[in-house]
Amino acid sequence: MKGEGPTYVKHIKAGVEAALKDKEALLVFSGGETEESVGPRSEGGSYFELADALGLITEELLPRVTTEWHALDSYQNLLFSIARFHEYTNNYPSKITVISHDFKKHRFVDVHRKAVGFPEERFEFIGIDPPVMSTDAAEGVKKSEGKTVEQWEADPYACDETGVLVEKRKTRGWSRRGDGYWDRCEEMRELLTFCPSGGVKWFEGSLPWRKG
Repeated sequence: MKGEGPTYVKHIKAGVEAALKDKEALLVFSGGETEESVGPRSEGGSYFELADALGLITEELLPRVTTEWHALDSYQNLLFSIARFHEYTNNYPSKITVISHDFKKHRFVDVHRKAVGFPEERFEFIGIDPPVMSTDAAEGVKKSEGKTVEQWEADPYACDETGVLVEKRKTRGWSRRGDGYWDRCEEMRELLTFCPSGGVKWFEGSLPWRKG
């Protein structure tokens, strides 16, 4: 959506604030190279650069900030941020806080979180909506999001090669990039490659955050 710059700044500030409150938190700016027209600039890297330009990345916080540059959709934002957390810390997160648009809360909390098998009691969502949600256009945005959620509910791991979700990844360059986490996140390999067929199935295999 156009005119979202100020909203992205609010998202960044909310992430920085959350990380400063928890001295063991890692702030991950997630998002890959989704637009050929801007070259090899990743969304995650752009968020970090903006945060740094705004003076939000202090000397104290810098060692606990990283970027994730492979994700091409909201599910991958969550999944790959977990993988990046492991790459950076050699551990897996005990708690996750996601910051996004508030109208995407159901998508993240009830679909993506369930897809990665992360416990709901240790999953927090902070929603900050763009200005459009306070205008007459809000209903259109909600309707569009409703369709997107339906697509994710029907294909939570984006496996249907004939589906909209896979097509979106292709248009964003998925075939040229891949995810890059296979070798470095052994405990997540099954989840990273999980692609069920024959209806909706949720991953039930072993995961580090399911232990204990």
